Order: sequence, then structure tokens, then C-alpha cells
Amino acid sequence: MFASALLGIRKGEMTYENDPLLPLVEVEIEARTAAYSGLSPAEESGMLQMNAEQKKIVSKSDKAQKEEFLRKAPKIGSAGVKLNPKFLSFVQHVSTT
Repeated sequence: MFASALLGIRKGEMTYENDPLLPLVEVEIEARTAAYSGLSPAEESGMLQMNAEQKKIVSKSDKAQKEEFLRKAPKIGSAGVKLNPKFLSFVQHVSTT
């Protein structure tokens, strides 16, 4: 691999010439992807769809993140805004509901 890298450096372009691992990796990739090359659009779509349990997990996570976001006061840099009674009231309301 080092010799292959040196060839690439000399040429100013990495071509992976004489790389001992590249052919092995290419064979492995071809073997793993061969089963998917003849899929129909319907079969491919079926493989990519979420099942009911996965949808529940995503929905539950979305709701939890939404609640967490809505319970946090916005990050305000201005001390005048942070100390404003209306803002303080808003922060208290958001954190208690």
C-alpha cells in the first residue's frame, strides 16, 4: 500500500495502482451488492419503508424533542431583555407547563 501511495505522489494523482487491497475490497463490495442489483422498484421500495414499530419510535422521539424544545427559553444575549418582567414571566411559564 505504501508503494502504491508513493506512485500516486510521484504522478500527482492517486490511481491506486498496485494497491493490494483494492481488488479485494472491490470483490467484497460486488458480492454484497449483487443481491440488490435485480430488485424491482416495488421490492426496493418495500426494503426502504419503515415498519410500524420504527414509525412509533420516530414519532415518540419527535414528540419528545418537540416538548424539550418548547420547554426551553430562547437564548437571549441582551441583559435588558433577560431582566424584563415580561420575559421573566414567559420563562417561568414555559418551564412550568
